[in-house]
Amino acid sequence: MTLSDISIPQRFVQLALELDKHLPGNVDAYFGPPEWKAASAAHGPQPIEELARHAARLVADIDQESSLDDQRRDYLARHVTAMQTSLSMLQGERLPLAEEATLLFDITPAWVDEREFEEAWRLLDDLLPPGPSLRERLEQRKHA
Repeated sequence: MTLSDISIPQRFVQLALELDKHLPGNVDAYFGPPEWKAASAAHGPQPIEELARHAARLVADIDQESSLDDQRRDYLARHVTAMQTSLSMLQGERLPLAEEATLLFDITPAWVDEREFEEAWRLLDDLLPPGPSLRERLEQRKHA
């Protein structure tokens, strides 16, 4: 059986399960067909370079699959991009933090002026009793 014989959803899940072997916890829960997980568990980790090739092919196939609606295509593409980024980082690629956050989590971090944090600390100091840590100060306030 070749990759083209396997559905895009199954290839997506297989890629995620294989990546989880290199990054435990990448798949935090699995509720798919048991045979898909069993197939992945039946062998050791695949080489990262091979997984990267599978991911690149999956991206191309998602882009060309006419049966996917736009929302599903976008969802799958963004998640495969995150998996590709993880695989690149496992191969030693280093990214600036903002780019890493965008590629892995589909968020664009924004700079927050330090003065906003300083003001928040001032407000907390006014609201909370004195103590060694913020957690302990919050607990003291809850129980006061």
